[in-house]
Amino acid sequence: MPVTAAAALLRGRVRDSLRAIGDRGGVTRGATKATPGKQEGQSWARRKPRNAAGSSLLQRLQIWVMSMPISDLSGQKVRRSGEELVKHLESFELDLKFTAGVWFFAPGGGRFHDRYVPDMSMEQRIEAAIGLMDHGLVGLEAHYPNEVNDETIDLFKSAQEDAGLRLITVVPNLFYESQFEFGSLSSPIE
Repeated sequence: MPVTAAAALLRGRVRDSLRAIGDRGGVTRGATKATPGKQEGQSWARRKPRNAAGSSLLQRLQIWVMSMPISDLSGQKVRRSGEELVKHLESFELDLKFTAGVWFFAPGGGRFHDRYVPDMSMEQRIEAAIGLMDHGLVGLEAHYPNEVNDETIDLFKSAQEDAGLRLITVVPNLFYESQFEFGSLSSPIE
């Protein structure tokens, strides 16, 4: 399929998806007094979010998506034999650098399955992470307050001082708070 035809198909699908989102409208929840786009006492109402200039979010997204260039990457396609592939892979070395969440080392259960590995203390998780530094692990991610807090912050500090393993991201644990069920900054709820 030529690139221009593929681009037109992709843009058409994105446009249809955005229209479907726009047809449903934004959602507001549980206000006790009347607000724009919501009747008093109504638990769910539809509204279209608008920016300061008055154009709808849907219109802005459509303009943005339609203006995105789609590059022709067909020049990157090179057919190689098995021997050529091995030679190519041996011709360079990747310097892997990645981070991992502390939950990776002892995943808990969830609504879809029970815990399938024994739980680990935060100290054990950090020790396991330090063991992966030879393979490219450079940092850890954690949630506040259940994984990084006043009791565990010294473990993360000592891991950075002793091994060079940094705490890269601290994210508030908002997964279970109903006020953030549609996102935080991106939530359509005012």
